[in-house]
Amino acid sequence: MRRISSFCRSSTQKKLIADWITAFQIDVSKTLSGHDKVFLYKCNGTGLRFFYPFVLEGRADLYESLQKYDWFYIADKWEHTIALQRIGSNARVLEVGAGTGAFIARCLQNKIDAVGLELNTSAIEEARIRALPIHNNDLLTFATSHEGYFDTVCSFQVLEHISDPRSFIGSMVLALKQGGSLMISVPNADSFLKYDYNLLDMPPHHMTRWNKQSLMSLTKLFSLKLEEVRYEPLEGYHVHYFLKVYSALIKKKLHLKKNISEDLLQVAERLLNSGLKKMFRGQGMFARFKKI
Repeated sequence: MRRISSFCRSSTQKKLIADWITAFQIDVSKTLSGHDKVFLYKCNGTGLRFFYPFVLEGRADLYESLQKYDWFYIADKWEHTIALQRIGSNARVLEVGAGTGAFIARCLQNKIDAVGLELNTSAIEEARIRALPIHNNDLLTFATSHEGYFDTVCSFQVLEHISDPRSFIGSMVLALKQGGSLMISVPNADSFLKYDYNLLDMPPHHMTRWNKQSLMSLTKLFSLKLEEVRYEPLEGYHVHYFLKVYSALIKKKLHLKKNISEDLLQVAERLLNSGLKKMFRGQGMFARFKKI
């Protein structure tokens, strides 16, 4: 294991707090206070990148605050469609980190028996208005009482928030029956995200960063066989951000004194949105495992 980056200056902790207030009007000082040094490590064996100290993991109130943004719980996710294509009609499904219930609703519409777990009480209240079966239960406790019960256990864009992914995944595997499917989606740390300082990819929001290597390594830690890995195509709502990141990278690599013109970026954005965006990878990654 090696440290690949560190934020050792006391100003960095202050910068993160200030950035969260500026960008999202959210005060994260209670979570970050007392930890002036925030390190980013990479595991030599798995390629997983993780932030330390582990106690920087975001609290439930962080997600309640972010819920006010319409992009936070996107209803129509690429990975939802991929997962539904792989779930049998008679399957029993558990979604961990169900949010406001978009995936659970789609399961029920397809006559799939599905239940979700969520810790954000505001999201649960919204889901219950629509009579969706989403509960505020501890994952390990729930998995222990439902050992080997589910045909499919899934978690979409949740794993990167967890400071102890081994226990988290172990609980999901526990709830899964022999031969069942574990489906996970995460941001791809090898995508265009790696070229940008993205506050949402930092503590207290994200605690780990995953790529194909780190997902594949799960087969060495659990009784799992990797069935497939798929990459999200560039989504329309990420095109502007995609171009912003790469234009800044080009400027840096070519030592340009000026930014790439807005007119040129607008032309590129129109071209990508006309259909060319399908040629590029987006920020997400989906993996499906079989319990053996």
